[in-house]
Amino acid sequence: MTDNFKAALLMMGSLAFLSFNDVAIKAVAMVVPLAQIIVLRNAITSTALAFVLTRTRGAFRLARRDWLLVLLRAIGEAGAAYFYLEGLIHMPFANLVAILQSAPFVVTLAAALFLGESVGWRRITAILVGFLGVLLILRPGTEGFDI
Repeated sequence: MTDNFKAALLMMGSLAFLSFNDVAIKAVAMVVPLAQIIVLRNAITSTALAFVLTRTRGAFRLARRDWLLVLLRAIGEAGAAYFYLEGLIHMPFANLVAILQSAPFVVTLAAALFLGESVGWRRITAILVGFLGVLLILRPGTEGFDI
């Protein structure tokens, strides 16, 4: 088994678990408030991360100037997680997944527009085709976007 094949299997497994997690949260959110779901997810994630760090003796050292950047990223990640879970609870699953899958297109397009990254015509075409695919899934309209 090659490294690429192992990586592909691990990626498929992780995406399957991600989908299972989203379905479980959507089901549990009917009876459990969002704040409790977030605390439980963070407790599980922090425990797993602490386990990995102790097993690998992984310690990280950051320069003093980098702590502010890490804090800003953590705040951004917390906000993104909150709004994603809020959307997961209130939107149809297919709409949410379609929007989430468009993130690479948005990042590539933003890098080209705001950071001056070189993006050739093939990538621009792929971005446009990807957005059209998202629109096919969403079937533009207001249903599913009521909240």
